[in-house]
Amino acid sequence: MLAAVLAAGDESDHARRMLESALTHSEHVDAGLRWQAYAHLAQLLTASGERAEAYTMLTSLVTLSDELGHSILRVHSRLLLARCQRDLGEANPARGTALEALRIGREASLDSQDMLRCRLLLASVTAELGDLAEAFRISEEACSHLSSETGVLAAQVLWTAATVATRQGNHTLSTTYLGRAIAALSSREDPVLWMRLRHAAAALALQSLPPDPETTQRYLDEAQPALNLVGTAQHHQEHIFLQAQLAYAQGDYDQAAHLCDQAAANKDQLNFRDRIRMEMLHEQIRAKLSDPTALDRLRALAAQAQAHGMLDLTAEVWRAAAETQA
Repeated sequence: MLAAVLAAGDESDHARRMLESALTHSEHVDAGLRWQAYAHLAQLLTASGERAEAYTMLTSLVTLSDELGHSILRVHSRLLLARCQRDLGEANPARGTALEALRIGREASLDSQDMLRCRLLLASVTAELGDLAEAFRISEEACSHLSSETGVLAAQVLWTAATVATRQGNHTLSTTYLGRAIAALSSREDPVLWMRLRHAAAALALQSLPPDPETTQRYLDEAQPALNLVGTAQHHQEHIFLQAQLAYAQGDYDQAAHLCDQAAANKDQLNFRDRIRMEMLHEQIRAKLSDPTALDRLRALAAQAQAHGMLDLTAEVWRAAAETQA
């Protein structure tokens, strides 16, 4: 049954249930087939926002990869697990998993795209943990490994460099990197990444000083057709969240609150960082509408981010709390 489901490439809920059932009775199934099943099921769970369940599948995938002993599989499974850990808000475990993947790859003398993607993820979580200088060094090193300024991998590397530069407060450098990332990719190559880069550019325009609502709206408009065509529930939530941020920046607090409520209705689709930021925006809106309890809830959000070791996010929430008192 596993072979049939995987061969069909079915991504429906029915296929997911079949995979889950088959994996519970797969002791005598070929290990390579089980590896594919765990990876595919984790992908389906991640796409539906069920990251805790995906984490369980990915830990099994890592164990199976170690049993098979193939370095390429061991690196790839850890890359997937580290991404999941980051999205769950577990930045420090994600950093450890990424470092372990890089160690395995170096010992096997691997020079693969997964190794470069592990470096990108390491840069991302290192920035989350507050070590911005090290994150910048890793992202610059990744840029130096690019053999081309075009294609999916180039866009991912340049986007990561832009993200790290944003965390450092260097919006000029971030805009340059993100512009190069957007130029590196056509919509035909990877429409989902093409769309997400425009979401990133919209977010960056809002973070500039002063915010640039016109540029934000332009990028959201550019992303909309791709969102309608290939966007998942998570991508739709991210788009709504960006629209809420735009309304807030324009001073339309009632519309921002309405959009935040829309995004919150399915907030589990968002990763930990975006979920905290969405709740932070909700409290900022409440503060603007004279809710005296908003500050206490912002402080609670900052404590939640700090408990996850995400110092960059913690600082962002505390800045929002300080602005509500200004």
